[in-house]
Parts: sequence; structure tokens; C-alpha cells
Amino acid sequence: MTRTRSLTSLKNVLTSPSSSFEINLLSSDSSEVESVGPSSLTKKRPSAEKKKVSKKARFSLPDSLTDEDSLCFWGLEHKRRFMSFSKHPIVPGRVVNLEQLEASHCAVSTFFRAQKLSLLLHLCGLEFYEELVRLFYANLRVSADSGEWETLVLGNRIVLNDSLFKDVFGSDFSGDIPFMHGNLWPKNFENSLESAKLFVSETGANITNFGPLSLAFENHILAHIVATTLIPRKGSLSNISNRDVYVVYCMLKKLRINWALWFREYMVESLEDTNSSSSMPYGLLISRIIVDSLVDLSPFRPSLIDTTYDTRTFSSMGYVLINNKWYKKESVQQRADASKVLQDTLGKVLQLHKDSSTDVGKLCLEIEGLKKNVLNTLKYFLGHGRNQGKQNMRMSTKEGNKINQQSDSSRRFGDHTASIKGG
Repeated sequence: MTRTRSLTSLKNVLTSPSSSFEINLLSSDSSEVESVGPSSLTKKRPSAEKKKVSKKARFSLPDSLTDEDSLCFWGLEHKRRFMSFSKHPIVPGRVVNLEQLEASHCAVSTFFRAQKLSLLLHLCGLEFYEELVRLFYANLRVSADSGEWETLVLGNRIVLNDSLFKDVFGSDFSGDIPFMHGNLWPKNFENSLESAKLFVSETGANITNFGPLSLAFENHILAHIVATTLIPRKGSLSNISNRDVYVVYCMLKKLRINWALWFREYMVESLEDTNSSSSMPYGLLISRIIVDSLVDLSPFRPSLIDTTYDTRTFSSMGYVLINNKWYKKESVQQRADASKVLQDTLGKVLQLHKDSSTDVGKLCLEIEGLKKNVLNTLKYFLGHGRNQGKQNMRMSTKEGNKINQQSDSSRRFGDHTASIKGG
């Protein structure tokens, strides 16, 4: 059998209906993949009868290997694993361009460079080979000879050791930070989970309801990249896992992580996850490893990933750019509302002061009420503006002082008028 014929047969093995292989549609607005069957590529909705049939349909696991199978799998166990993986979603990761981040006024590049990740993020590229990533995971095993993790892709053996990541991505990763399994916080780590949350949070944030909005802008983006690309997971990104906190803390403190070890450990953790909805991470990273292993990919067509981090991404995450700095939309609105209240209050005080026909007693009552309104506004602003409102806060305080001075002047004016009347 010729090499070309073998590859063609191999593609048929990986994409045949008997393996229940699914196609992934990649959205530019999300890092996740939407799993759909071949029939759902058309807009026509299947009838209820067909739906019932599809639910009852089951594929039978093979009991032997064909000649073509021997090029795809280590053994029968791995072919069965491949077929069982057909319904598991793959999380490819996002395109992280450090120059684009800097141009978008997001100063986080230094943290990635400190971890020696800049070249890896650049080399991962845009292409994602779904069939081959599934094959990569299906054949992942511990070598009986070397004890290292290895896999088989189109007849090519790939050993997942530190040397592989150095050869493919040009980075010699090193570090003593232990891999964090699941959400279990390491016992001997230099800081507790609560202390780490405080460290990564915005100053003054309430960590009782800890989440993405508890973080300053740059830390939020770091946590987001961790969850989509470095330790990618499927599902909602509206919460921050303990592992996200752990990684962001290490990045901010510039504690070196051995990413070759972490990538490998997370692959194995995902492989061993028995949950039927578990996902397979690192679609882009694994595709790059396969390409660099000189595998002939001519029979396979890659998907292109265009989900990245730029100004549009940050806007969709709830931020607004003002004078080249990102602010939370909520806090910007709060400051605008507070400023309007202060301006309106000052205008009322000045108008009352100019009106010489106003009853003196009524004027004093009005001023006292307006003072209370100003103070309440300032207290609200202090509680919600946090760091990003400090400059506006100082301006608001000055305006409040002016009002107080005018209130004192008006009170003295009232006292003086009353004394004249009494006289």
C-alpha cells in the first residue's frame, strides 16, 4: 500500500459515519466550539420522527483492527476511545497577539514574556485540525519503555516531554510551581486562597461575591486568557475558578511556571475525566505540534480560529475606553450620575443665594437639605468608584467644600438679617 493511499484510507477511517465523527463550527465571537452533526449543516429542521430515530441510534464498538486502523491507533482500545471521544467538544483556545494587546491599551505583555510564553502564543497560529486532535487524545498513553507520555498521529510517534515543547515552540520552560489539580488549592503554597483573591482583586473590592468584576482591568484580561487559552475550559467564563486565581497570582508575582509540565498534566487530566460532557483542550497548540512533527496533512482541511483579544473584545466584556484607559462601564455611569447630582446641587444653591427675596429661614433649610444630598452622593461615590474614581472624587470633594462655604456664608447672612429685624 502506497503512502498516499494510506493517508486517503486513514482520512476515511477518521471521518467515517461508523465512528460518529462530528463537525465543529467555530464562531468569531466565542472561544468555544459548537458541536453539530453532519445533518445539521443544512437549515432544514429534521422531523420529530427522525429525531426519535437519532436518539435511539447507537454505534457499536469495534472488536478488531483493519490494516488502515493499524496506522491510526496503538491498538483496539485506542480506536474504541477515539469513537467514544466523538461527542466530546474540543476547546481550541484563542489567538493571543501580544502586539495587538499593547495596541489595544492592555498592558499585560510583560507577564507573558516573564513566563516565556510569547513565542509559543505566536507559533500556535490560527489552524486547528479537529480530527487529528481527537486522534492525538485517543492514542495518548504512558510509554512502556520510557515511562513518558506519548501519542500516535498518522503513524508518527510524538513524545510529550520538555524537549518537544522546546523544539516546537523555542522555549525552555522551567519553574517550581506545582500543577494544580482541579480546584484543590495547594497545601504548601506561599499564600492562602483568600489572600490570593485579595491580591489579584481591585483595591477595595468585596471578595464575598468574588468574580471577574472584582478584578482590575488588566487582571481580568489575564484571568480570561488563562481560562480560554492557557488552561482552557468549556462553558461560562462568568466565574473565576480557584485554578484561574492560582495562575493569575503566579503571573502577577512573576513566579515561573513550567508550562511544558502544565500543558501535559492538563491534557492527561482532561483525558482521564470520565464526565460525558468533558472537553479536550489545546486544539491550536496540539495542531501546531502535529504540523511540526512533519505529518502529511494534505488530506485534511483545518478550521481557522479568528477569536482574539482587541478593543472589540474588551468592549463586549463590559469596558469602555477613555483617554487610552479602560474603565468598567458601570463605574463610568456611576461617576457621571454623581457628577450630575453635584452640578445640579451647586446650581440650586447659587440660585437660592442670589434670590434676595427668599425667606431666610427657608433658605437655611434648603441649604441643609442640599448639603445632606451632596454628602450622601459623595458616600455612594466613595463606595462604588474605587480606584478609578479617585481623581473625580477629589474634584467632587472640592465642589462639596465650595457648597459648605456658601452654606456657612448664607447662614451668617441669615443670622445678620435676623439680628437687624430683632433690632
